[in-house]
Amino acid sequence: MNPGPFAARFQPDAGAGESWGGLFGSSLAVAIRSAAGTHAQVTLVVTRSSHQAHLLARDLDLLATTPLPVWLFPDHETLPYDPFSPHPDIIADRIRTLAALASARQGILLAPVSSLLQRLPPADYILQRSFDLAVGQQLALDAFRRQLHHAGYEPAEQVYQAGQYAVRGSVIDLFPAGSSTPFRLDLFDEEIDSIRLFDPESQRSTGKVERIALLPAREYPCDEAGLEAFRRAFRYRFDVDTRNVTLYQDLRAGVHPQGLEQYLPLFHDRTSFLLDYLQAPPHLLIQKGVLETAADLTRRTRERWEQRRHDIERPVLDPEELFFAPAELGERLDALPAVALLGPEEAADATTVFATDPAPDLHIHERGREGAARLQEFLAQFPGRVLFAADTPGRREVLRSTLTAFGIAPETFNAFADFDHSGERLGLAVLPVDDGFVTADAPGGGLALITETQLFGGRSRSRVQRGVRPAADRDPESIIRNLTDLAAGAPVVHEDHGVGRYVGLEMLEIDGRPAEFLMLEYAGSDKLYVPV
Repeated sequence: MNPGPFAARFQPDAGAGESWGGLFGSSLAVAIRSAAGTHAQVTLVVTRSSHQAHLLARDLDLLATTPLPVWLFPDHETLPYDPFSPHPDIIADRIRTLAALASARQGILLAPVSSLLQRLPPADYILQRSFDLAVGQQLALDAFRRQLHHAGYEPAEQVYQAGQYAVRGSVIDLFPAGSSTPFRLDLFDEEIDSIRLFDPESQRSTGKVERIALLPAREYPCDEAGLEAFRRAFRYRFDVDTRNVTLYQDLRAGVHPQGLEQYLPLFHDRTSFLLDYLQAPPHLLIQKGVLETAADLTRRTRERWEQRRHDIERPVLDPEELFFAPAELGERLDALPAVALLGPEEAADATTVFATDPAPDLHIHERGREGAARLQEFLAQFPGRVLFAADTPGRREVLRSTLTAFGIAPETFNAFADFDHSGERLGLAVLPVDDGFVTADAPGGGLALITETQLFGGRSRSRVQRGVRPAADRDPESIIRNLTDLAAGAPVVHEDHGVGRYVGLEMLEIDGRPAEFLMLEYAGSDKLYVPV
């Protein structure tokens, strides 16, 4: 695979004990992609936090120059021993990744260290409980309902998220785990007449397919044999009166209670490590400080276990039953050929130093007399190519108009790869990467990736996340009312940081003035203080 003129620069030899330094901004994603393309096995990238893994996954996708697959294995984004389950989309993403790894030969697997510590279902569990549906296949409705129920799917009036299905006469709406879109099955008697994709919001069909693959919707078995094995293991493991355990009684009544993921080992005879899902040992890229983060996560997990270990109405497993010890993690990773990813400021300690620099501040002052003086001076002096990165198509047009007003006319590209393979010196594309960079040591005199942050400052950046409405659409009074309804320990979704646990309100002194902050606790990070 041809990595492209610029990406070809980021192809160091990865020998034992190697470390990388000098990678600023999103140049890290380019280096990882280029190096992964030279290896005949999967490249595993271990990050210190889930947030870093998500940012890196986005940059790897946006800065792709080859069709190398990228998989993200997220953690549950819940705290250990939480009494509620992860979001169904998170479970679906995890299961989709585990299923893909069974046949993966080359690609990039991203995993925060919190995911590596988690014990997983046996490596053959996903494949054993997966099945296909095809046009023309016989389908007995009652038997299919039971099959979906045993696979962990839930009935719903209207399908809108992974792991749901709805039956309306001869029409079955189904949102398979790991799929980005739901499907509508039309039956003719007991035969699948057609399979259509549809939009869950408008309910309109968007295309047809001949076959779909169904993965299990949960990481534990939901058939009668699996649930009975769990109840038997639960009684054996905990010396409690199960009549007082709501979770146990819900299962007996046929209800899937929240938080069953915290009892995963009781569903399976054995558990697996993420590496067990790969066909061959991967090549490892590991952020500096990962093992220290693992030790800190283990310490905090044990603290939460100490708080809950005597709860007879919801007994909990020991940390060692749910998570691998940092020493076990270290042993597994030490056996792999690895590259340590150092911070850009630690270049002096690296065996391979990349010649990149942070993207410069080229602030545009549209009302000034020489509003784009910094940018124009940079373009005149920089010998390489420049790609302007906009956050959205709308922002791209705003940026194009602004640049045109100052006599700068970049060519528009649909993707980073298109610009990389072109001969244009100035380009403009929709690339909401985390941060830009500059490198002069590359074919053609180098490249500068300039984001809106460098041109307009932080005010232009918008973080649009799945399921989060823009701030302008929210009612400020409703936010204040919701704060009064929060109880300590309640889950809270933060726009930038995801699901956390509400701890309470705290007064802090900022610039000599008291201010009230919302305190949230996150898995894999310290407490977060949010101004109210």
